[in-house]
Parts: sequence; C-alpha cells; structure tokens
Amino acid sequence: MQSLKAAIRNFFLLPEKEINDSRRLHFVDGFRALALLLMVSTHGFKAWIEPSLWTGTPLLLKNYATRIPGAVFFFLVGVSYIMARDAKLRKGLSDKGVLLSFFKRSLQLLIFAYLYKAIDLIFGVPWKYINIWLVDVLNIIAVSLAGIALLDFLRKRLGLSNTFWPLAAIAAVAVEPFVFWLHFPAWFPDQILWYLQGVSPNAYFTLFPYMGLAVFGSAAGEILTKREFDRPFLGLSKLALYPIAAAIFFQLFALVSPFDQLKIERIAYFMKGLVLLLIGLWVSYHFQKKIGFGPLLILGSYTMIGYWFHAKWEFVYYQKALFKMDWSGAGWLLLKTYITTIIVVLAYAKIKRQIIKRKKR
Repeated sequence: MQSLKAAIRNFFLLPEKEINDSRRLHFVDGFRALALLLMVSTHGFKAWIEPSLWTGTPLLLKNYATRIPGAVFFFLVGVSYIMARDAKLRKGLSDKGVLLSFFKRSLQLLIFAYLYKAIDLIFGVPWKYINIWLVDVLNIIAVSLAGIALLDFLRKRLGLSNTFWPLAAIAAVAVEPFVFWLHFPAWFPDQILWYLQGVSPNAYFTLFPYMGLAVFGSAAGEILTKREFDRPFLGLSKLALYPIAAAIFFQLFALVSPFDQLKIERIAYFMKGLVLLLIGLWVSYHFQKKIGFGPLLILGSYTMIGYWFHAKWEFVYYQKALFKMDWSGAGWLLLKTYITTIIVVLAYAKIKRQIIKRKKR
C-alpha cells in the first residue's frame, strides 16, 4: 500500500531535487499544458457545434474561454525567452550571438507557421481553400520572439533596468489603436500589412497588442528566474502594479478621450488580462507544489506538436462534423481528440528522448 502511494505521488509530484532545480520552472510547463487542453476544447466546440446552439451561457463561455489559451501562449513566450536566453549566456554565447540565435529560431517558427497551413494538401484539401497567408497565433509568436530578442539586446546596450520590460509591454498594447489608424501606401504588401492591421478572415491575431503579452512575460521571466518564490505572489506583486495602474489610467482616459472610446477601453481590458496571467502563474505554482501536473508536464514541453496535431484532427480529420454537431456528439469527438492528442505528444516525447540518448552514446 505504501509503495502504491509512493508511486502515485511520484507520478504527479516531482522529486524535491527537481523542484529546486533553478534551470527548470516546471509549473510553467504545467500552465502551458492547461492552456493547450483548453485550446483543444474551444477549437473543437467552435468547429463542430451547430451555430444555432450558441446561445445564453454557452455563448458567454465561448466568448471568454476562446481568448485564454492564446494569451497564455504569448505570455509564456516571454517567460521562456528569458530562461532560454540565460541558458545560452551560461554556455558562453555573447549578447549578439544570443540575438542571432533567436532570430534564427523566429524564422524557423515563421516557416513552420506557413508549412502548417500548406500541409493540408496532404489531407486532400484543395489549394484554393488553403489560406496560406493567414496570420494566426504561430505567426505572431514567431515575430514577437524576434521582437523580444531585439528589445533585450537594445536594453542591454542602453544600460536599461528590468523596469523597461513592463513599460514596453504597456506601450506595445497601448499602441494598437494608433497602428490601426495609420494609412499605409497602396503598394505595401497585404501579407505584411495583415500582421499590423489584419482582421478575420486574413488575420486572427496582430502584432499589436499581442506582442505586449509576450513582452510582459519577459518581465515576469526576469523575476521567476531569480527563484524568489518565498515572496508573496511569486515575487510578482510589484510587477502587477504596472498593468493595474495602466488599466485605471486608460479606463479614465476613455471617458475624456477624443479617440474611439471602445478602442481605448480595449487597452484597459488587456491590462486586466496581464494581471490575470500573473494570477494564473501563481495558481500553477501552488498547484505544482501541492498536487502536481503529472504527465501534463510532458504535454507542456511539447505544445507545438499538440497544437499542430489537434488542429488537423479537429478541422481536417473531422471536417464532416463541422458546424453540424449537438453538444453530446461534440463531447464524444472532443474526448477522442484529447486521447489521441495526448498519445501522440507522449509518443513524440518518448521517441525524442530515445534519439537524444543514442546520440549521447
């Protein structure tokens, strides 16, 4: 009985040695895994449920729940950047070398974003139905990563403190209305313009304000990597004051501003979102300490595979179910999607670990 309890505990809770390992913040992987699981369900229900069934409480939940996963992913891009940057610096890379390595990584992600759409050809989707230039979450993540690396490089060159990060994040969010008011020349390529002023069906995300979430994640990452977990709110309470103050300012500014009130209020809305992301980190940290994410930590380490697979499974494999299912039918499809996605990710992680072991030998 005692061995069974120990096995269950080890399945969900990491050994103390791993928890105290400053090189890895496991609860960040757990937080990312929860975002992926929520994305799977929101994508599935949005894709399968008959439009007439979206009324009342389900519609309200849809409008809010669909915004959470993307925000978490953008935020954790910034957190992960700081951890990866520090690892590269420990290996002896120069600041310029770090910048170039992240530019390379950003380009790889951008290429993957376009291949992700083009690969629908394998599933028999006619080319005319593939919106190859669509600006989606992965496109903006790729560009945001390059932007963060460049900001960090300039910050160090100018000798700016880490206070730069939350201020830059607020600026990246606040600039959105002004970017949409800009008039670009007719010759400016639409495929690039959609990154700045894109709307559906050509863009689901734009560089501003979403890069602001990633930049704010960098501010959180600078604190988290110092392991100040004994302080209230994961040592992030002071960081939360920046978006709280900005939210109050823009909410009041919207009352007297000559600009579009809804656009200014949207800035305040994003500021509140930044605070909620910090709270999400706090909850994830304590959940990892007391309960543990278990195998979800593996899922959180390979969200790219999970993102790719679940989307193709839901939108292509189950394309005959698009907008035709009731809640019961969609629930069964979602269960199958969860099972297959988790199996695929765990199998990928296992194979990758085996390959790494062979290379070391």
